[in-house]
Amino acid sequence: MFLVFNPKLTAKETHLPPHGAKGSVHVAFRVEEEELPAWEARLKAAGYPVWWAEWPQGKSLYTQDPAGNLVELAPARIWGLEET
Repeated sequence: MFLVFNPKLTAKETHLPPHGAKGSVHVAFRVEEEELPAWEARLKAAGYPVWWAEWPQGKSLYTQDPAGNLVELAPARIWGLEET
């Protein structure tokens, strides 16, 4: 599950602290490295920008959502996790 909150709306909460971020944020999703080229094509076809990063552990792909948040797609080993 991935939840995204609108900070302006949650600031009106009276029984919980505010949720959400102010300004742009970075979120990352685990994707198998061999799937990244297909994601690049899909994102570009939808009009989203794409950037690549090379790390010692492999490659990751970045894009921005319509709100300007940075979205990363990367294999688990980028973060030192085992592949499944």
